[in-house]
Amino acid sequence: MDEQIYKKIEIVGASSKSIENAIEAAVDKASQSLRNLRWFEVDEIRGAIDGDKVSQWQVGLKVAFTLDDMDEGERLLRQAAEAPVEQETTGPLSKGSVPNEQTVQEN
Repeated sequence: MDEQIYKKIEIVGASSKSIENAIEAAVDKASQSLRNLRWFEVDEIRGAIDGDKVSQWQVGLKVAFTLDDMDEGERLLRQAAEAPVEQETTGPLSKGSVPNEQTVQEN
């Protein structure tokens, strides 16, 4: 397949050392739960100040990853899982009927 589809999420990395460390920490953490990471873009840089010194760098990132291709079997399983469940149409309570005193039996 020549086409690639990406999903993009936003995360924030933080470090007391540097902007680069904040970016690396964010990408490292994202890679622990996401597959196929491809690129990132820096949206914002901010920091915390303690007294008169920078105490933490915070970097807002958008991280993108490619979506997995599904084979035919996986696609059919996913469709089946998302399909509405059909109700049984036999017996005193058929699809669309409302129970009343005569159709509800106590055991």
